[in-house]
Amino acid sequence: MKFAVLGSNTSQSLSPRLHSFIYKLINLKHSYSYIESEMIDSAVLSDYDGLNITNPFKNNIIKYLDQLDPIALNTQSVNCIKIIDEIKYGYNTDYYGFEKSMELNNIDFSNREILVLGAGGVSNTISRYLSDKEFNFKIINRTHKNSKILLKKLNLSENNIVQPSSSDRLEYDTIINCISSGINMENYFNSISLDFNHIHTYIDMNYNVKNDFIKNINAHKVIDGLDMLIFQAIKSIEIWMENNILQSVDYKKIREHIIEN
Repeated sequence: MKFAVLGSNTSQSLSPRLHSFIYKLINLKHSYSYIESEMIDSAVLSDYDGLNITNPFKNNIIKYLDQLDPIALNTQSVNCIKIIDEIKYGYNTDYYGFEKSMELNNIDFSNREILVLGAGGVSNTISRYLSDKEFNFKIINRTHKNSKILLKKLNLSENNIVQPSSSDRLEYDTIINCISSGINMENYFNSISLDFNHIHTYIDMNYNVKNDFIKNINAHKVIDGLDMLIFQAIKSIEIWMENNILQSVDYKKIREHIIEN
């Protein structure tokens, strides 16, 4: 079977290496490559048995699909496609990946003041998860219009939005960064007057976070997006293979392989 990841910067993606290693572990003779594009070519979708979708297409890909699973429908974010008899099914495995990552790292959001950075496809999923679990969180984004669009998609209230300001200090004990790794986060933190001193847990959905930035985060726990990447990949494979493989793979071995390479 033939799979790939579709996005605007997928030549830098870990997904081909990650999937190929998992296939090897469980003796699957499948291929996994990448498609790097600045636009969605619907004709390409039919060339594959399944696709992972990354930035900036997690929302826009929906109009090319025939059916969505409940989580993809509720988040309006798709990162996994399965194609059977030319019917394109959209799934959201990021939700599962985030939840499993938080369990693995023993993160408890109860009684935390959470700030979600960004209002894109990943933020849709994280905000849906936090809302479903009834955790206390707010969203901040450079463009207020996009924050409003996110609220409408997820049926959230205005109380879930914080507007950027250079005058008022923001104090949250848990930060979840859903902004692309191309942004200078230290400058961004300063631009929104985010107080570093009150951060207990810093979670970055990017898996290629610069070490020098992480060192400046004085938090009790600092977590990157690698665990989420691995878990969502496993869930994607389960969807494509229609088989539960989580218990069949050595998670630590997968993580170690990705870090070492």
